[in-house]
Amino acid sequence: MSTSYPIISQDLLPPVDKRGLFGLRGRARPAADIPKARTHEAVVVTDGVTYTSGKQRRLSGDDEHLVNATSYCVVDMTRDKPITVQLALQSSGVDQFTLRVTFACTVTDEITVAQVGHRDLDEAVLAYLKGYHRLYQLGLEHPIDAVLKVQDDAQIELGVYAQTCEPKFRGMDVRLSSVEVLTPAAVLEEQRKLEERLKAHEQQERELELERALRTKQRSYEQDDQIDAHRFTRELAREEGETERERLDRLTRERRLTRDHEREEADFTHEQRQGDLAAELRRGRMLGEEVARDPYAAISLAMARGELSPSELMRRADEETRRRREEDQAERLAQRERLHLQLDREWEEDTAGRHHKRQLETSRQELEAKLAERDSDHGHERIRLEMERESRLQQWDVTREERQREHDMEKLRLEHTTQTAQQQLAAGREDTELEWTRERVRLEHQKTLRQQDLENLREERKWKDEKEQQAWEREQNARDRELKMQIAQSLINRGQGDHTDLTEVIFSVLQDVTGTPHTAIVVEDVQALETVDDAATAPAEGAGQKEQGSSTPADAD
Repeated sequence: MSTSYPIISQDLLPPVDKRGLFGLRGRARPAADIPKARTHEAVVVTDGVTYTSGKQRRLSGDDEHLVNATSYCVVDMTRDKPITVQLALQSSGVDQFTLRVTFACTVTDEITVAQVGHRDLDEAVLAYLKGYHRLYQLGLEHPIDAVLKVQDDAQIELGVYAQTCEPKFRGMDVRLSSVEVLTPAAVLEEQRKLEERLKAHEQQERELELERALRTKQRSYEQDDQIDAHRFTRELAREEGETERERLDRLTRERRLTRDHEREEADFTHEQRQGDLAAELRRGRMLGEEVARDPYAAISLAMARGELSPSELMRRADEETRRRREEDQAERLAQRERLHLQLDREWEEDTAGRHHKRQLETSRQELEAKLAERDSDHGHERIRLEMERESRLQQWDVTREERQREHDMEKLRLEHTTQTAQQQLAAGREDTELEWTRERVRLEHQKTLRQQDLENLREERKWKDEKEQQAWEREQNARDRELKMQIAQSLINRGQGDHTDLTEVIFSVLQDVTGTPHTAIVVEDVQALETVDDAATAPAEGAGQKEQGSSTPADAD
């Protein structure tokens, strides 16, 4: 793609021959000779005298202007086409500022542009900028790091310059668009170092942030594990506490039932013992009554006292026998009745005791059944709780393994992300360092070349100054010799005057020739005047004799 502007391309056109058999048909230029113009371009053809634009009229192959054309050019008609030029400005040090100026250019008359032949507008714009001599003085007062100050001054100066002396190019409208001063290599190096420090700081901040996030995640996982373990321990303790409380309640109920059963048995035993004691008392009372009613004791006592005779004893014995037989019969009947009553009572008591025992046994069996059922329920509940606890333990183990796995995966992902970021940063740092090394080498090479150019320029300027100084000294010496000769001639012509008159004459001659005031003239001893030829000084011999021994002649430097 061509970089010229505003004329993009131009070329000569071959002559057009007549068409048809024996050249009987008219001439027509082939379409391939003229390039196709885009929407922002215009084709201008010329025969050396007349210029015709494709924007103003449609050019066909048999058009007279196109047939007779000897050359063409393609003009860029883009509005506000940016044209950028650069100019070096010397700073107060060794380095130079780079001034970049952009102009907005628009072709207003493509035919005029083709006539003038603006092939490369950059050179014309650069010549326009170089015509402003004050522009070169902008950087002399500032060091190389005062880029913004120089840019502000350049914008003001070029803005005033563009208004007072507009860039005028025939067939074009050129306006000042922007002014900027590029940052020099030294400042770029400082900025690069600052950016590297900032990047290193940002990298360190990112690494610290990743580390902080990793530690936060790890602490979160550890806290979750601790919370889960604490919750599980608390639930396990609660379940164990509930189981222990239920066991204590069961033991308390068993003890209460046992005490109730023992109390009932004790009451039954006490009642049975009371009944046995009452029967024993009744039996003792009956035996006492029987002993109290024994006649043998009274008879034996009476015989021992002599109160009874044998016959009376026999009679009483018979009576006693008969009475005893009757009493025995009555006693047997009464005893039989008592025995029947006692048997009935014992049978009733035995029946009541057996019934009470059966009730106690039934109550005990019911209590044992209830206790067994309750133990079974407690066993089932304990088994259920143990199964739930085992299930929760397994679920907690699985959850802990999953969380540990997620934690490991998250840790691996963060480590991989950190490693990838570090590798990318290391690769970017290596590329940046390599690029900056190349740029530094290039800038150092340019700086070396610039210093060599400056040294050569200084040597050349020094040599020119020496040559000019030598030429000026030769010219000054020649003028001095000429002035001395004129003064000598004037003194010879005016040799009749005194010393005061000679001094005034010398001063007047120097003033007339050099225009130097009296205070700038240095009086010297002019001994060379005494060596003037005698023939030339003959008319003034007397005056010369008067002036012998005087040392007051003057000369000017």
